[in-house]
Amino acid sequence: MNKELSIRILSSLILIPTVFFFIINGSFYFNIFILIVLSISLYEWHFLSYKKVYYLPGLVFIFFFILCFLFSEDRG
Repeated sequence: MNKELSIRILSSLILIPTVFFFIINGSFYFNIFILIVLSISLYEWHFLSYKKVYYLPGLVFIFFFILCFLFSEDRG
């Protein structure tokens, strides 16, 4: 349990500055970052819910949500 907590803290210390870098740096880098997040989300969803009834609706929801975010006009 202690090792798992230290891994989570270490990954948070790495991910938080990375996310802020992509948010501050601009639209091209941010769009690439969002597409990477989409890929990771779809990959995780595939292995968590493969051969389940809610597999396809979950994939559609994740894909639709991220694409709506990418093409929204109010992102600044």
